[in-house]
Amino acid sequence: MVLICNRLNPEREAGDLKEAFNITPNNAKAKKWPEEEIPGFKDEVMTLFNQCNKLSIRILEVMAIGLKLDRDAFTKYHTPNNICATTMRSLYYNTLQEDFIPKAGQVRCGEHSD
Repeated sequence: MVLICNRLNPEREAGDLKEAFNITPNNAKAKKWPEEEIPGFKDEVMTLFNQCNKLSIRILEVMAIGLKLDRDAFTKYHTPNNICATTMRSLYYNTLQEDFIPKAGQVRCGEHSD
């Protein structure tokens, strides 16, 4: 986990003031997991990812049915393959010290749309 590694608003020069840990179906095997520091972390996170993914698929199915579309109208775009961008992102906004001086325009989470 790295502080100030990305910026959601590309127009801001300084990175956002937060830590992130991102999981996608395609990076879970190659990802560096903190198993020494947190034994069982990978298994727990992947269990949570899979549960959240099942719920999101169900929500997409219900939305499609409610809109009178085919049940898989949305879910067909969320299969675990190389194109899938399904991501579970854990964010941590750590406490900033009183003497911390952010860079010009630096914020916790830049303006963005998903």
